[in-house]
Amino acid sequence: MITLPEISEIVSEADRDLMIKQHLQALDDELQARLTEIGGCSNHGCYVVKPVGQGTNGPCKCLDNPHKARQVVEAYRKFYRRC
Repeated sequence: MITLPEISEIVSEADRDLMIKQHLQALDDELQARLTEIGGCSNHGCYVVKPVGQGTNGPCKCLDNPHKARQVVEAYRKFYRRC
């Protein structure tokens, strides 16, 4: 894996910034896909996945479910480790 100092030696600053932006966007896309896979609680206050269209009014219930809460935390941990 190439580190940032190594990248700065072979590409311009603008190219490096673009590469970083693209890398972070790809990671965010992966995170959003994983959160969609986990699924939300269908409340409009959901922290995991906001419902599209019809949903219920109320606070997120996802974190009341220990299994789902663990999955969400693991998804975010994986995301931040790779940033």
